[in-house]
Amino acid sequence: MQMTLGEGFLSFGGTEFLDKLFQGIPLQGKKILDVGCGLGGPARYLAEKYDVDIIGIDIEPDVIIQAQSIHAAASLKGKLSFSHVEKNDFPFKEASFDLIFGNVSWLHVENKPFFFKKLYPLLKTGGYILSSDWMHTTPYYSEDLQRFLSIDELNYFLTTQKDYEKALKDAGFEVLFSEDVSEFMIKEFKIIYHDHFASLGEKIKKHYGEQVYYTILHSWLLQRLVFEKGELQSCIVRALKP
Repeated sequence: MQMTLGEGFLSFGGTEFLDKLFQGIPLQGKKILDVGCGLGGPARYLAEKYDVDIIGIDIEPDVIIQAQSIHAAASLKGKLSFSHVEKNDFPFKEASFDLIFGNVSWLHVENKPFFFKKLYPLLKTGGYILSSDWMHTTPYYSEDLQRFLSIDELNYFLTTQKDYEKALKDAGFEVLFSEDVSEFMIKEFKIIYHDHFASLGEKIKKHYGEQVYYTILHSWLLQRLVFEKGELQSCIVRALKP
């Protein structure tokens, strides 16, 4: 994934997509929590670009160890740290953060209403919760979507855009807007798929073997297909703690 998406990144869109996610939000001097930070690429980008104090948390201890190693020597404008947490256990005081976000990570959260209720007290009044996430338009999955989920071997707990917004509202948040940005993702899939036939593909073959290479290529293609058919959509959701 890092060969394809860049150091520290496990999700699509890169820094261009992060700029879109945080567009119009004043970030300088803010304290931010990245929930499901993965290898920390997005958190590092924010700490590099803005004077923020950002904490990345994840339930996978090995991922946190790697994130700490990748970014240990980084010289940044703001502060950056990573911590391992247990599922739905957030060891922070109430009103600790100005902003909480997840970048294509909360699609792995099974009980979103409960999850959002756990995040609510951590945010200051007037603070933002931002999410870039994948959602389904119907729970009846096509063969292509089922095959993709099988290849990926991760647990996906997808919901509709409407139910996602409802879970935020039920937790006490005010949803400011919810935008379908699937066209951006489809464009990204096409670029990535093409790159795998060039030097990037050869690099992956060399490091991981042809079987891994062709499995990844198949996964990229299936992901693009289910987005193009409208079975999955990529959405940016922004909400406020009133």
